Amino acid sequence: MAVRLPAGLIRSLLRFTLRPFLGPPFPVFFQRFWLRLASYVNARVYAPNYRLAPEHPYPAALEDALAAYRWLLATGPSPSRIAIAGDSAGGGLALATGIAIRDSDLPAPAALALISPWADLRGDTPSMTRNARIDPMLRPSWSRQCSTMYLDGRDPGDPGCSPLFASHQDLPAILDAADEAIDQIATFLDARWH
Repeated sequence: MAVRLPAGLIRSLLRFTLRPFLGPPFPVFFQRFWLRLASYVNARVYAPNYRLAPEHPYPAALEDALAAYRWLLATGPSPSRIAIAGDSAGGGLALATGIAIRDSDLPAPAALALISPWADLRGDTPSMTRNARIDPMLRPSWSRQCSTMYLDGRDPGDPGCSPLFASHQDLPAILDAADEAIDQIATFLDARWH
């Protein structure tokens, strides 16, 4: 169970979420989830708009995510008070952003919180194939269709597009969780921000 922290302690959560493919009720659910998490850890949530595929394929979203991080740093919070988070495709974008930050001259955030991240755009992992008949949302064919729009002809195994294949050395602490793990995420972020 997460402990609610004093109201005066402000932190920043830069959050990326899957927007282009989900209709109601998903956006409302995800907004409530992130607002509840922010309340638990007394964080301000910044949810930047970023360019979406197919109109803006890779690397547009990553460029926008880095611009959002630079903006957040310029507004004053210390990197040690920032976590980058995302769910689904936004989780993959959060991981890719953390890798790009590590490979740049930018200071690292305190943590990455990844909720069911889509970090492998090949769409052919054994678990995805094995569970295709029982998974109500993520079918291999749908995953490949979405990644094709995002990749715009690039190799789905490219670490820039599929951050699962990048080196994860020297990254901030990473929490990879399932959607229902709000207490686990809050506890993890509390520990990183102390």
